Amino acid sequence: MDFRMYLLDDNGQIQAAHSFSEATDGEAADFTALLYSLCDDVFTGYEVWRGTHIMCAGERSPAQPKETLASVNERRQRLVVEREESLMDSFACVRSSRKLIHELDALRERLRPPTVADEISRWRISIPAVAWAMPVPVHAINLLRDRVP
Repeated sequence: MDFRMYLLDDNGQIQAAHSFSEATDGEAADFTALLYSLCDDVFTGYEVWRGTHIMCAGERSPAQPKETLASVNERRQRLVVEREESLMDSFACVRSSRKLIHELDALRERLRPPTVADEISRWRISIPAVAWAMPVPVHAINLLRDRVP
């Protein structure tokens, strides 16, 4: 189903909008609440519409527990990144959210696949700087890992 999300200012005026698809009304509401929670330092509320009908609305509430990016599975996290980047590309007011930028940077880092350097450093192996310029065969990394106490 197709939905439209609106991010609202203090006066209830639409400051940013995004169209998206979800399988159910509940998923659209949950997803919009998560997106909103990432930039609620700039916006004071949100609405979710399907066609001409409002499906749900929400506003900033300090007492309300929020879902965090850490508690959302990777697929949903990637969708959050994609949709927030789309909003940021379209609306300067969304780009002004420091909270959003911080959360997206942290999420991108968590979703980034580990590099060979990450794996080697995880094994606490010291390799001279010259070696980093050379490709390291996987079997060599496995040999090194097997020797680490």
